[in-house]
Amino acid sequence: MKKYISLLSLVVIAIGWTACSETSNGPGCRIKGYLSFKEYKKVYLTDNSENRIDSCEVKDGRFYLEEKGNISEPYVAIIHMTAEQDSTDQLDMPVAIENGTIKVELGEYIKLSGTPLNTRIKEFLDALQHCKDGVVSKTDITPEEISEIFSQFYKQQILSNKDNAVGEYIYRNYGVHLNTDDNKQVKAQMGN
Repeated sequence: MKKYISLLSLVVIAIGWTACSETSNGPGCRIKGYLSFKEYKKVYLTDNSENRIDSCEVKDGRFYLEEKGNISEPYVAIIHMTAEQDSTDQLDMPVAIENGTIKVELGEYIKLSGTPLNTRIKEFLDALQHCKDGVVSKTDITPEEISEIFSQFYKQQILSNKDNAVGEYIYRNYGVHLNTDDNKQVKAQMGN
């Protein structure tokens, strides 16, 4: 009898342990973040319409946001912060909401990892910074040349992500910088 009680106890512990581990790795989107800027005390996760999905206090530079439940159609949301002392000091960071755990570090450099679409967002942000740095380093560049460089850049980024939520995000937020021909090409390939 004592053997059966011990065995039953082990089974109950194993079931509990399995259930807890499935909860932490199951469906839903978990964002574990670190923020090195001390002026931001609260973090918000908002959708495209600025509806709040989640929010939390920043404690010791760390924050945790989530969208519970299975994410059947990934999308890009925004991690938004407003400085406590100056409401005009705001920081926004795109993040793909998809099943999994995302790691975000916001400081002098941005780190974003954990899911495939967030890797794509990080690649886009890095390429955008590289493009900006390239334009700034040029001398005697005309405004028309700058517009053409950015139009080509955004077209390439949108089309390389045309089958996912990152492409939609880039088009929605940066598509205004496309020239007429590039915009037509993008619309034709995206089916808009």
